[in-house]
Amino acid sequence: MRHLSNMISRLSNTIIVTGCIAFTAWAVFGYIPLIQNQTELGRQIEQVQREIEEKEQANELLWLQVQAVKNDPETIERLARENLRLARPGETVIRFRSEF
Repeated sequence: MRHLSNMISRLSNTIIVTGCIAFTAWAVFGYIPLIQNQTELGRQIEQVQREIEEKEQANELLWLQVQAVKNDPETIERLARENLRLARPGETVIRFRSEF
């Protein structure tokens, strides 16, 4: 009887240890993909934040340009000369060929 009791005790201990090992393995290998996914999402968030900062800087520059066009007559004249090739009455526009 004692022999049977010892065998049952050992078997119970073996089952408990095996269960603990199986649970630990499941927990570790089950969470690895989650951790990798979280790491990738963190990288994506950082990239998007950098893009937002770049867009905000570009937006600020555009806003400043719009304000200059609205409020600065010299800016309007410069843009008209550069982009539209306009000149004041009596001025002569000299064009140069672009060299590539």
